[in-house]
Amino acid sequence: MYGEKKIKLLISILGKAVNKFDTLQPEKLPENTSKIVSFRNRSIHEKDAADHSMIWEIIKTTFLTLKEEVLL
Repeated sequence: MYGEKKIKLLISILGKAVNKFDTLQPEKLPENTSKIVSFRNRSIHEKDAADHSMIWEIIKTTFLTLKEEVLL
C-alpha cells in the first residue's frame, strides 16, 4: 500500500510537470502529453480507475520514453 501511494504521487508530479510544458517549452512538447495528463487525472481523482498491471505498463513505456524526450 505504501509503494502504491508513492507511485501515485510520482504520477501526480509528472502529470503536472508535463502539463506545464505547454507554456514553458512548447517546442519540446512530449509526444504523449495529453495521455500522460489524462492518466494523471484519472489515477488521482478516480481511485479505482486503473489496476496495478496497467499502471506498471504505462510507467515502463510512456514515462521512460518521456524521460528520453525531455532530456534530449
